[in-house]
This record gives sequence, structure tokens and C-alpha cells, in this order.
Amino acid sequence: MTIIEALCQQWNRFSALHFHPEGQIFSIDLGVEKIAAVVLEKNSNGFRLVDEFIEFRSPGQDDHWWKEKLKQWIQQKQWRSKKVFFVHSQVPAVLRRFQIPKVASSELKNAIHWQIKDQLPFPIEEAVVEYRLIGYLSGTEGASQVDILAAAAPKAEIQKWADQLESLGFEVKSFGLVPSALESGIHQSAAYAHQTVAVLEMGAEATSLVIIGKPGILFYRQLQVTGKTITESLTGSIVMDSGRVDITLQQAEELKKKYGIPDRNTAEYDHERSVSLNKLGVMMRPALEKLSNEVHRTLEYYHMQCGQADQKVTRLLLSGGTGQMKGLTAFLKESLDLPVELLDFAGTLLKITAAPERSARFNVALGLAFQGANSFNLLPLNYRLKSFKETQAAVVRVFGVAACSILALVFLYQHWNLKQMELQLNAAQGSVKNMGMILAVKKEIEQRKEWTWKIRQAELLCPNLMAELSQAVPANLLLDEFTFDQEKKELLLKGIIYAEAEESQEQLSDFIQRLQNCQWVAQVRVFVKRSRKFTLLSLIRGICLKDCCRCRMSCTVSVSCCPRARMFPD
Repeated sequence: MTIIEALCQQWNRFSALHFHPEGQIFSIDLGVEKIAAVVLEKNSNGFRLVDEFIEFRSPGQDDHWWKEKLKQWIQQKQWRSKKVFFVHSQVPAVLRRFQIPKVASSELKNAIHWQIKDQLPFPIEEAVVEYRLIGYLSGTEGASQVDILAAAAPKAEIQKWADQLESLGFEVKSFGLVPSALESGIHQSAAYAHQTVAVLEMGAEATSLVIIGKPGILFYRQLQVTGKTITESLTGSIVMDSGRVDITLQQAEELKKKYGIPDRNTAEYDHERSVSLNKLGVMMRPALEKLSNEVHRTLEYYHMQCGQADQKVTRLLLSGGTGQMKGLTAFLKESLDLPVELLDFAGTLLKITAAPERSARFNVALGLAFQGANSFNLLPLNYRLKSFKETQAAVVRVFGVAACSILALVFLYQHWNLKQMELQLNAAQGSVKNMGMILAVKKEIEQRKEWTWKIRQAELLCPNLMAELSQAVPANLLLDEFTFDQEKKELLLKGIIYAEAEESQEQLSDFIQRLQNCQWVAQVRVFVKRSRKFTLLSLIRGICLKDCCRCRMSCTVSVSCCPRARMFPD
């Protein structure tokens, strides 16, 4: 098996059950005379039958009769899931179990092809071959052998039916085999899971005997007697007391379905066709005995080949449309001396109450849906590659959507995180702004503390200065304004002398002398002298405290606006 084939096989087996919407599984059993289809839903408790469909071929219809019937059913139901498993009884599939010496895995496929190529009714180059490794056995001289179950079918036949299904809008996922479908249903059933049973699947065109045990399919053989064989045994001319009666193939099929196998020596009579039922039983007896002999010889051969007591067949289960024929169970039970039962997957596994004659026709379709990843998938490689690519594309789309969703979530988270950081930054900027305001207020408070300290220091000097100035002013001299120029260190004094002209000159000279004697006055000169009014300009050694009272940053100070101008000496 090449790497591509192995990958396709694993993808198809995985996707067969895991890529159906809502767990739905669609399987179809195609035959020459009937078509049966089921839709199952897989859940935690097992399987649930969603819907079923069965139609039979009418006389005169061509080989494509089933397509229109199936198309109408699909259009009525409008199934969303078109992924389908199918089996066709007309495809000449071969199933063989054998042992080969243990070989390397790279040589196993060639060894299997060499083993079965002579047992195929078609060239192995034109076949699809699948195999299942059952286990290892001890061979002669201690050599290890590999127990293999291999299946093969002609590629062209499978592709023909797969193309027809795809023309109806289906997506073919698997082509299975009747034996493996029955095996899956048997293993699902608790009543047969730990037994070795033989299943006789009998249809109109094909009859197969499958022996199924705990390891799986133990033996498989196709028998010659089919439902059509029994029907044909009833055709022809019958001589009755009333005359000759000719029975056509259609009439024989109707008689078989209506009466089955009549009891021996019965006196019943079909009045519609004027035929004795005892006569019908005699006519079909050779075909029934041939069927019984084939089953008996097959079981004997299996027991001789098997040689293990725990794998001995304990009962025979009848399946298929002809397998439900009236009287067949009793006939085979008597001739084989073996318990014989009707196989009904719908009743035992799905708990559906229906007539066994109808529900048994769905056994293969149900088993095909049950088997899932354990099935033989005989689809040609081109179909499996297409399914593999489609499934891979679906997985890529799923991962792409998931990746985009994750990126979108990451983007939204980062966007939210950025917004949070912006809010924190704004809050921090507000805090920094508040901190700056706090620092500015703190600085202003410190400056005010410094100014307060300077004012308090100056307050100690100001009373002395003002007192000294007051002592220097004579009693009959009134100062009504003084102005201080901070940059030039000049003090301008204006006043009036209340005395006579000669006396006022003396008073002014005395006042100037007193000012010059003050420690903070460097020089005094008369700036203006008119009558009794005067203006003196003094150069002082002191400075003006700029931030005192209401005179902060003023260039000049007047008595009227700042009666307490504070100065202190250098």
C-alpha cells in the first residue's frame, strides 16, 4: 500500500463518521430487484433510525429504475447530508481469508495480491484490493504466519455505480461488502456478539453464507441457489385435474411471496390460478434441497478447516428478502439439525417494531451504517483522493475559521487592553498635573514663608526708621508725601513749613541736617523751594522690600497708599 493510499484510507475512515452534519449516516443497499436505504443518527446512546426507504423493481423497468425512485425520495426529504455508503449485490466482489508467512510491511501488499490473484474472476490489475490484518499464527517449525482477510472487486463496476450515485447529488464515501456489513451488525447485537453464527443472506440475485465469530469474519462463500432460482423452479406448465396451467415468472414470484414453502401433503388450493399448493411445494423442493446441501457442505468444510471448538457455528440466521420466505426457517432447521432464526437488526438493535419480512430487507443497509471505520472501502483511488482532498479542504476551512476567530479575539483583547492603558495614562497625566499643581502650591507656600520671615525681620527695623524720621521732622513742618525710587535709591520728600519766611528757611535747614544725621541717609539736597512748600531729594543707603503690603513690584511709594513702607539698611 502506497503512502497516498494509506492516507486516503485513514481520511475516508475518519471522515465517514465524523464529518456528517448532526452525526447522520446515509447508507444504500442496491440490488437488481430492490433498493433499500436508511438514514441513521449517531448519538451517545448508539444509533437512532431517522428514516428508511425501500422500493422494488416493477416488471418491464430498465436497469436504471431505482434512480428515479431514489431521486424522488431525496427531493421529498431534502436531506442536508449527501455523504453515502453503498453496496451493490451485482458487483462481483470476492472475500477471502488466508494465512501467509510474515513479511515486511512494504512487501505485504504484493504478497496478498500474489495470494488471491488466481482466485479472482477478473484481472487483479483491474481490481481494488483491501485487506484486514486479523492476527498472527504459529506455523510449521515455529515460523510466524499472518492471518489476513482480503477483499477485492472490479474497479470499473464500482466506478459505474458510484458515478450514477454522484449524478443524483450524492458524495460517495465508501463502497462496502455484504459480509462486512453483516459482521458489523452481528457485533453490535449483544445476543450474538460472543457466539459464532452463520448468516445466510439470500436475495433475488445473490446468496452468501457468512460465518462470523468474535475475531470477525471467519468464512465466506457465495451459494448458487438464489431467490430467483426458487422462483424459476415454480415456472412452467402444471397438469392439474382441471387441465394444464402455465405459470409465468411474475406469477411464480407472487405465489412464492404469498405461500412460501407449503406444507407437505397440504390440501390447500390457489383458486385464482387453479394451482394446488402441494404441487407448488413439490416443484420447489429440488431448489430448496440444493440450498440445504450447499449450506451443509459449507458448514462442514468450515468446521474441518477451523478445528477450534470455541468457533463452532451455534446457529443459522436468515437475512434478505428471500431469507424471510414463509416456511424456510422450519425447512432449514429440520434439514440441518441446527437452530435457525430470522435476523432483524431493526428490531433487535433499533427497537423498531415492524414485520420481519420488511425489516430484514434493511439488514445490509443498517450493517453498512453500523460498521463505520471497520468497513472495507473498495472505492477506486481517484474517488478516495477526491474525498481526501474535500475532507482536507473542509479541515483547512475549519482551522482557517478557528484561526481567524482567535486572531479576532486577540485583536479585540489588544484593543481593550490599549483602551485600558489609555485610561490609565490619562489618569496618570491627571495625577502628574495634580502633582505639578501641588508642587507649585508648595513652592508658593515656601516663598510665602520666606517672605513672611523677611517681613518679620523688616518689622524689627521699620519702627526704628519711622521713629527716626518722625524725630527728624520739626514740629512746625508737615510731610505730606514721600516717594522712593528703588532703582536710583532716591527718596523724595514733600512738605509744608508753617512759619515765616526767614524762620521757614531755618526750619528747613534744621530738617536737612537731621536727615543727614540719620544712619540710612547718605545725601540730602533741596530739589524745589517755593515759599513755604519744599521738596527734598535724599540718597539713601537702604532698599525697599518689594513684596510688602500693597506696594509689591511698585516703583514708587507714597504715604497715602503705603503708610508703612518698610526699609532696611545695607
